[in-house]
Amino acid sequence: MTCGKYRIIFVASLTTKWSEMKKYGKKIGQGTFTTAYLNESGRVSLVTIDKIKECQADFGFGDSDLFPSLERIDYFYDNDDAFHLVLEMEYFPKVKSLKNELCAEDWALYQDLRKIFKNKPLFKRKFEEYDYLYKEFEGLDRGEELTEALDSCANYTDSLGFEISPRNVAVKNGRLVLIDVFFCKDQLKEVRERRKKNVF
Repeated sequence: MTCGKYRIIFVASLTTKWSEMKKYGKKIGQGTFTTAYLNESGRVSLVTIDKIKECQADFGFGDSDLFPSLERIDYFYDNDDAFHLVLEMEYFPKVKSLKNELCAEDWALYQDLRKIFKNKPLFKRKFEEYDYLYKEFEGLDRGEELTEALDSCANYTDSLGFEISPRNVAVKNGRLVLIDVFFCKDQLKEVRERRKKNVF
């Protein structure tokens, strides 16, 4: 099955134990929603519950090279009956120095995005961050690509969040790649509450 330029493959829907995750490769990272594995093909398998990554895999963020392409590979339910997707993407090595590795244009873009993140006000309503980001992104050189990504995210959540730091971006041929800068605030709250109860 295809969706735009993304090939969607449904492989399994069986309950899976976390001890079986080694089949996806060597674990190289873990976040709130996602665990990353380097697989035998040299690509990265992402085991995730992230709504934004699901959106990105299904619909993409346009044809922009500002974001990585994600491909659905597998899905399963864990022992707590929680649904997980397995996605695949290109492997990006850790960046030692963004300033030295980015071209001047994209280093300036990264600095602009950091300012937008640092200057975010406190939002009283959950949809207000989307409005703030849309307005701020429109003024950037690659604003159309960024606002198109926002529009895609809005199909999956009305509580969009944005965070950018050296740990969630990459560099490819001197150009900036935004790996994991958007998230669902409602989902983040839900996951934290589940973990407090030791239920995931």
